[in-house]
Amino acid sequence: MHTWPNGNTYMCCTSDPQTPLGVLSKENSLKHLWNSPQMKKNRLAMLNDEYVPECSRCYEIEEFGGNSLRTDITRNFFHHIDKVDETLEDGTVEKMNLPYVDFRFSNFCNLRCRTCGPELSSKWALDHNTLLGKPAGSVVVTKPDIPREIFWEQIEEIIPTIESVYFAGGEPLLMEEHYKFLNLLIEHNKTNINLIYNTNLSNVVFKNTHICDYWKKFDKVVVLASLDSWGPRAEYIRKGLTWSKAEKNIRDIKTLTPHVEFIIGVTLSVFNFATLVEYYDYMIDNNFISYDNMNINIVTDPLWYKANVVPLDFRLQVAEKYQEKIDFLTKNKLCGKTMLDRWELAKNYITAPFDAVNHEQFISLTKHLDKIRKESFTSTFPELSFMFHE
Repeated sequence: MHTWPNGNTYMCCTSDPQTPLGVLSKENSLKHLWNSPQMKKNRLAMLNDEYVPECSRCYEIEEFGGNSLRTDITRNFFHHIDKVDETLEDGTVEKMNLPYVDFRFSNFCNLRCRTCGPELSSKWALDHNTLLGKPAGSVVVTKPDIPREIFWEQIEEIIPTIESVYFAGGEPLLMEEHYKFLNLLIEHNKTNINLIYNTNLSNVVFKNTHICDYWKKFDKVVVLASLDSWGPRAEYIRKGLTWSKAEKNIRDIKTLTPHVEFIIGVTLSVFNFATLVEYYDYMIDNNFISYDNMNINIVTDPLWYKANVVPLDFRLQVAEKYQEKIDFLTKNKLCGKTMLDRWELAKNYITAPFDAVNHEQFISLTKHLDKIRKESFTSTFPELSFMFHE
């Protein structure tokens, strides 16, 4: 179960955002959405091995040879396979059992990442309005249309079954609700569960409390740091990030909470595919990650930020670098199969057919946004500057 800041509720965070299960509200509770018509229909389709349109992103990742969220969840929660027997003929599952939850409490965020937008970043609102040619309005932090006390009552009801919680945003480490949830888990003695974070790692202190002071109380914490590149490249892709501060925060986490599993979560797009190998090496050489600890999430939407907006001949040269890295890792047995599969996924992804239509869209939008933000794509990514001089 996955909720967006505006209350839209989906099966998971990669489900098609155009087709929610419903909107979380006082009348439309989590329990009600658990057996919404769409949820019941999709349960039956999955049990019959039928195509589910909402799962198109996972299908696309699997076509590239990667492990999708769909396959990861199946593997990690296979011990719940007996729940299949509780599915009634119409798709209803009477007992609500949520071992894995993913709540986005708001879109409050301090960054304006290129591959994000105002739905999940409050800072994006002004740029978004300017791009659309509308007067710049106030930054709105979206919230579900549900009284706070009722929302927290619903969350408290599901705590007994929780095994993993995924925090994202906006930026979760800046949200008061995130810390309230952690306190609830501590009060209910649920410190043996998995905490998984998707954070931009720009700020690790909230109201004079370092996040590590909380993480020390939990047995297992996984941090997926949304850092797509290094130096000025990282600061361009994730506007508002200071790379030197991000590096300090990584070192602090590794020192203060050595039990935390630290992973770089790369969003692979037109911006960073050409230098992914160099970035991987940089993070390893600086002891930020091990060879296994880079997750690669491919951009499938919007289409103009996919790697295939770059001419194929250039991407094929980059793919050769990927293959060399795969061969090096394999020969020296430096990582496991999962990491090798991620590199294979990335290689397949960047060699997709050229998208001429969105090539033009990318150039147009990038020039416009560069002007708004007073930035320069060609200066920051000189290896791709040829696209703007064709």
